[in-house]
Parts: sequence; structure tokens; C-alpha cells
Amino acid sequence: PILLLIRDFNDLDMIAADVSEKALCLARACWPGPVTLLFKAAPNLSRLLTGAQAKIGCRISSNHIAQKLVEYVGAPITSTSANLSGNASASNIKLLDNVLYNLVDVVIDAGDTGSNVASTIIDVSGEPFTVVRKGTILPDLSVYL
Repeated sequence: PILLLIRDFNDLDMIAADVSEKALCLARACWPGPVTLLFKAAPNLSRLLTGAQAKIGCRISSNHIAQKLVEYVGAPITSTSANLSGNASASNIKLLDNVLYNLVDVVIDAGDTGSNVASTIIDVSGEPFTVVRKGTILPDLSVYL
């Protein structure tokens, strides 16, 4: 699934088919921040966003520029790390692979974005929750059992 950055918890109603109370508690504990949660996708979302799993990944970014972009658009926006597949993410514009400049329409210099480590991904579409990828933050999921 493609990652969608959302403005606030109300945006979950647009993109997720089901948000359990436990998943919402986990989201409140982790957002804004580098934890992506996978939900069952709302039936109206394109398979281009959900992939074959019919799930959607989302989070509220802790980056103020990303937050402003989502607010300006007024709806969730797709997001990805600033790297070519298999390469390390760039935490600032100086580390961005030159090849990317020819592949994208816009590059915004947001300053240092912090860690080069990818976000943690947790599947909350069923129980128990499952860590799909360990990242910079790994919440204690036993609290949400």
C-alpha cells in the first residue's frame, strides 16, 4: 500500500474501512511521528493506492512542512521516502540522489528531517497488531492487546 499523510484523525474516515478503538489509541500515542499504520482500506480507494491487499498505510507527519502541505491540499496526500528503492533515505536535500531530481516535478528543501531510518509500519487491520517493518520508533504493542 501507498502511504497517505493525513491532517488529523478525522481523515481516517475517508480512507479506512474500519478503525478499532485499539488502533485509534495506538495512533494517538504515535502521531504525529514516524509510525505508519496499515488499515483496511475504504472501498472507494483506488487499488493504485491499496495494492492487492486492500489496505492503506497512513500517518500524521511530524514534519511541519509536510503538515502544511496536507493542510493546504485539504485531504490526504501520498508520500514516500526520498530515495531510490534499495538505497538509504535522504534526511536532507544535500543527501538526495541526483537521479531523483530528474524523476520528480518538485523538490522542497525542508531542512534536516532527522533520521535516515524509515518509519515503523504496523498492520492494525486485524488483531493482534503486527509489526511489518521496524523503524525509528517501536511502540510496545502489548499495551494494545
